[in-house]
Amino acid sequence: MPASPKDNQAALLAGGTVEFVTFAARLFADFGATVFTNGPAPSDAVQLKAAGTGSGRSACAEIYARGYAINAMIISVLWNPALTRDSVAEEIHTVVEYLKAAQEVSGLYPRYLVLVMPQRESILATAGGASLRTLVGYLTRHLLAEDVRINLCSCPISSLGAARAAEAAFTLSSGLLDEMRGQELIISDT
Repeated sequence: MPASPKDNQAALLAGGTVEFVTFAARLFADFGATVFTNGPAPSDAVQLKAAGTGSGRSACAEIYARGYAINAMIISVLWNPALTRDSVAEEIHTVVEYLKAAQEVSGLYPRYLVLVMPQRESILATAGGASLRTLVGYLTRHLLAEDVRINLCSCPISSLGAARAAEAAFTLSSGLLDEMRGQELIISDT
């Protein structure tokens, strides 16, 4: 009898820079998780067919069809250097799309949802960050009765920032900080 998807835990890395995805995939894989990504795929991750806007349901369905349940969902948002009002709204909508898709496909929310965003000095990046903080607070309150932990990491745009953000996302998804919900970790280069 094949294992239930609940027995096969996976991490989904959606979007992000090559450096971030490489660092995060290595951490999760070293811990024994199967890592899926619809962004750049390092050797530690399985490349999904689903990519781009509107791919949340396809990505979650593909993972579930392979016999896995998504335990950790790490979504990188607002990394496009040419942000527009529409792209900010689209990326924020993508977070909701992925979360809903995971629940619709498997009947369960991922236990961990970590959003990773860059620290940038622009009006749109600031507005997008404020929107993400509001979304994290709203989703945390709305899903309080569910077995899901939602947090946000903001990090510098650098190799060190990517490595530290990957470590923070992994730690938030490790079970060691399960009481931490609806919070923002601000990562620094120092």
